[in-house]
Amino acid sequence: MIIKKYGPVILSLTSLLVLSLPGCATMERYSSFPDARIRRGERQPNQLLPRLTADDSGSEQANRQPGDTRVQQTRAAGSGISRMVEDGYGREFSVSTAGLSENRRRLVQAALSLLGRENLRFSDATFPLDCTGVVLAAYHEADLDLTAEFTKYTGNGVQRLYEMAYSNGTAFSSRLPAPGDVIIWDNTYDRNENTRWDDEYTHTGIVVDVNQDGQITYIHHNYAKGIVAARMNLQKAQTYLAETQESGSTLINSPMRMKSHRYLNPDMWLSSHLFRTYVSLAELPRD
Repeated sequence: MIIKKYGPVILSLTSLLVLSLPGCATMERYSSFPDARIRRGERQPNQLLPRLTADDSGSEQANRQPGDTRVQQTRAAGSGISRMVEDGYGREFSVSTAGLSENRRRLVQAALSLLGRENLRFSDATFPLDCTGVVLAAYHEADLDLTAEFTKYTGNGVQRLYEMAYSNGTAFSSRLPAPGDVIIWDNTYDRNENTRWDDEYTHTGIVVDVNQDGQITYIHHNYAKGIVAARMNLQKAQTYLAETQESGSTLINSPMRMKSHRYLNPDMWLSSHLFRTYVSLAELPRD
């Protein structure tokens, strides 16, 4: 028997397993989502999120989650931290927090701290193990909780994130995002199973690094690999892998459309193909 996924009780093991199934943003999952903080408690300052600085570069092992092999190495990088992260398929990317504002630095650190986690349970909150849950958890762990604003909107979790930004004038697609911003995708799977290309707001992730050439690294919940890093570059939208002299090949746009759903528009499967918009939530007014 499946226990109700959300309510004023702690999630059961059964419901957590249900939340890990493909389809990260179903309507049902957030339709009765009154408050992300299902399990409340007193949160001690800095208790959950390691506040890394350049002087903390030797303490990476202590900051990693049990079983997390995707966050590899930390080194000083000016006033921030540079890390190597993996995408779940053995490909590594560099992520740096140098030059970021305090809020955005905390958001990147919070997102990186989620890599490899098998649940999003914290001392004072529990979030679903899906794409929206990753974004909500990252903001929560960065002390920029979105819960109050999130509950004002309807629809699946991804649509709520979009509506939050749209209502505040912070949805955009004509410029590069900043670390801490959120990406929205459509048609990452055939959510309504009607074999049509009409599935809006099906996936989301949080940006953790942006290069001048448009290369974006983001953290998201991959239906097969869990919480991992991935990449997107709209300036090279048709490129999956690019040859380089240094490493042989580098990932430009990560696979995004679920493999079993690529029978429809089989050429549209990369993160760049399915991009809808960016949304900025870091500076939203908070109650």
